[in-house]
Amino acid sequence: MRTAIFVFAGFGLLLLLLLLARAFKPNIAGAARIAVPGFIVLWALVAGVNMWIGVTQAGYALMEELPIFLLIFFIAHCGCTHGQVGLALDSQRKQEVEHGEKQIGSFQ
Repeated sequence: MRTAIFVFAGFGLLLLLLLLARAFKPNIAGAARIAVPGFIVLWALVAGVNMWIGVTQAGYALMEELPIFLLIFFIAHCGCTHGQVGLALDSQRKQEVEHGEKQIGSFQ
């Protein structure tokens, strides 16, 4: 249950960083380019601290906590990089459509 809470908290942190970056960057793809690397670094630290607490405080062995660390980190990491690629593709498509409309309009 605690692992699921951490994964959902990771997506919440990503959303918060995207909203914060969006406040400073007008387009969502630009905001994602700022927020995603920051999220990956922050989330690696959070997952590492969770693993450290599990080893030092809860008494788990490092090899017992390592799969949990990888699960917590990589689910959120894959979700944010997949979302970033989707946002970048959507932004690129939008620019292509706008560029195409400008070309079509110039022939009239």
